[in-house]
Formats: sequence, C-alpha cells, structure tokens
Amino acid sequence: MPESKVYRQSTTRVFLVIIRDIFLCFILIGFVWIIRDILDYYRFSLVLNQDGVMVKKGILLTNSKQVPYKNINIVAISQGIFGKIFNFGDIEISTGGDGTDLVFRHVANPEEIKKKIQTAMG
Repeated sequence: MPESKVYRQSTTRVFLVIIRDIFLCFILIGFVWIIRDILDYYRFSLVLNQDGVMVKKGILLTNSKQVPYKNINIVAISQGIFGKIFNFGDIEISTGGDGTDLVFRHVANPEEIKKKIQTAMG
C-alpha cells in the first residue's frame, strides 16, 4: 500500500484569510471608536452661566460640577498640534486647592471661552 499523504489548505489562502480578518478587526475597532466619540460628544457639556462654570456629564444619568467665578484662580488651555490647526483644545479651570478643578476636553474655540470666563471673573 502506498504511503499516506496529508493535504492541507493552501498557505496562500490561509495568509489571505488572516490578512482579511486583521482588516475586519481594524474596521470593527474603528466602529467602536466612532460610537465612543459620538457618545462623548453628547455626554460632556460646558455651561457658562451667571453663577459660574458648570461641566455636565452623562446622557441618561447625569451629574454636574459647578464652580462660581469668584472661586476660579486659573484658566488654562492645552492644545496639541491638531488642536492649534483645527482650533480646539482642553480648558482647565483651577480653584486653588479645594478639589473642584474642572477639565473640559476637546472644546472648540478654547481661547474665546477662556476670554469669556476671565471677563466674567472680573
């Protein structure tokens, strides 16, 4: 009786399937990131009112943190290279050690908002 020979799938096909699966994983991760970014957009808001600055978080369950203008010591802006090009950045509001610092990430026109806060501070 002749010797048995084992046949397997083509290594080229296996390689192509692996490449396809990696590509599909990147697409899936991309969709997850898109959904996360859309939720972040609706989940966080910065409110400037007569009493102070408020950061609201949440969609269904919300919480907010407000700092009166009189308690604000420092308003700082952080911008990366893309933030400078596309005019967005982080606004950091410091109250001087009482634990109510606020950070609002990726806000449009951060310089304009900083000026409004500083004007309201007096």
